[in-house]
Amino acid sequence: GWVRQVTPTYLNPYNFGALGDGTQNDYDNLAFVAISDYIKNTPFKGYTIHIEHGQYCVISQKFVAGQGYQTTSALDLQFTKMADKAIIIKSDNATLKLKEGLRFGFFDPNTGEAVADGDSYAENYRANVGYALAFHNIKKLVICGNLEIDGNSSKAIIGGRLAGTGMPKWYVGSYDAPSYGLWMRLIENIYVENVNTHDHLCDGLYVVGYNYDVVYTTDVLDKTKVDVLNANWSGVFNNIKSTRNARQCLSLCGGQNLTFNDCYFDKAGTDDLPHQSMPKTTLDIEAEIASVRNTVFNRCHFGDATFPVACGANIYGHDIRNVTF
Repeated sequence: GWVRQVTPTYLNPYNFGALGDGTQNDYDNLAFVAISDYIKNTPFKGYTIHIEHGQYCVISQKFVAGQGYQTTSALDLQFTKMADKAIIIKSDNATLKLKEGLRFGFFDPNTGEAVADGDSYAENYRANVGYALAFHNIKKLVICGNLEIDGNSSKAIIGGRLAGTGMPKWYVGSYDAPSYGLWMRLIENIYVENVNTHDHLCDGLYVVGYNYDVVYTTDVLDKTKVDVLNANWSGVFNNIKSTRNARQCLSLCGGQNLTFNDCYFDKAGTDDLPHQSMPKTTLDIEAEIASVRNTVFNRCHFGDATFPVACGANIYGHDIRNVTF
């Protein structure tokens, strides 16, 4: 006989038990969780995740009386400090589709039933959908091939929202819980192409590159150099399509040397969608994690939304400069 040998840095969901057959199952999400755990607990610097053609059912949720709904994201590669790792995701026209019946919003932690809108809730009332793909504190990320991320928002079960009494207007009617397609924060070098992310209960795409004034890192950086462009920190996004999302198509919350080419952002929080959440923008440039510098949008489409483009500068000491369209 013979044994097929696979390099320890080549990871395929099928090898971790995924079905990828479009059925409602827990095996697909367990496979991506296992891949996440493997990367976090092995010493290699480079990994390739090969997602073969198929439809994978992602995100799992369980109800625990007294604790509420507990969510497990799919591929969740978040590190507490900068990890010297390069992650390559190669997709062969794969689809990650969120499971039907996920709870989102505020629910009674003892009964599991949705509650009425209110001004505040204890944390165990909050049900979030989490992340299909999440990356935080990684040196390099590449996503290539063709990948669809379907938030399946019409099949979610919605709970209470924040009534927003006395709150800033962008909180009124929000769910204040994460639900993202492709989420990346504090990535030094990014290349993403041909991703179609749609029908999410928050954002289809959330991006924070890197700058000298980033938060959520243990790196010691010279914040006085925030206007100095570092050639090692950059991001390129080609042919990204983010549509039909309840909150935003793209949240850009920090970084420098970011370029978006031939991207399509359309329908954020519009009335024809099953759910809406403030601020309902195709593009929200909000420098909440780091200052934004030297960012370019080439041949990008910004379509229908309650507020097509929003810009929030000078947030938490960060600001926005040199953004061109």
